[in-house]
Amino acid sequence: ICVKYKGELPRLTGVEAENIDCVTLKELLRLLKKAYGREALKAIRQCHIVVNGKRTNSDLKLKDHDEVIFIPVCCGG
Repeated sequence: ICVKYKGELPRLTGVEAENIDCVTLKELLRLLKKAYGREALKAIRQCHIVVNGKRTNSDLKLKDHDEVIFIPVCCGG
């Protein structure tokens, strides 16, 4: 699975993109917490999750060559 990070996530993870072997988004989130810690997971949970160009939730099963992008929610006032 190709995972891409936007916003502050590259600073927290140390990479802009990486390949991770996993079957579901829940598993991916668990692996990211283990690899990068709570601060990164907190930031990731506040993001839109986009898989192959479509927003989704954490129950999705992933397939080889899927692209997962974590995009921070922007707020303004």
